[in-house]
Amino acid sequence: MAAPALAADKDERADKVVFDRLVREMRQTHQKYAVAYQRAVTEARDNDGKATLETKAEILSLRDEIDRKTTRLLLIALRHGWEVPRFDVDNPGSPEPVTSQKERIFSPVDDLIRTAFAAEARQLAAKVRLPVVSIRAAKSDKPKESKFRLPNLLARKEG
Repeated sequence: MAAPALAADKDERADKVVFDRLVREMRQTHQKYAVAYQRAVTEARDNDGKATLETKAEILSLRDEIDRKTTRLLLIALRHGWEVPRFDVDNPGSPEPVTSQKERIFSPVDDLIRTAFAAEARQLAAKVRLPVVSIRAAKSDKPKESKFRLPNLLARKEG
């Protein structure tokens, strides 16, 4: 019974490495998004309310990247009952805060929802145990014969 537990620990360690890497990448992606968004706002102020197509494309690309990474983070967090860190905090490097006053008003509600989600994820992870199935290499009863052996070639011609 120790083998499945070791496999589960090994999988959890591997998932933790991926999770930590994704968290770092998410922080970087959010910083890039904040910079691109700020650039789009500046361009829109200077260009009658329109940002360049390159900036819009960059923002959409970063949003897609954030969505993909968030999905992977949530799946890993749900599997192990880990809490997902917040990424929508103000970026100290940006000239203006990323979050608005309206978002700050709803922050306690957001915290409550995140706490409830984390609790449900931990409960689900405790209840549902996925089986760890090891896959062994296929073993044949007979050793394989090489088709280049002379006795095999003669036996086939005679038969």
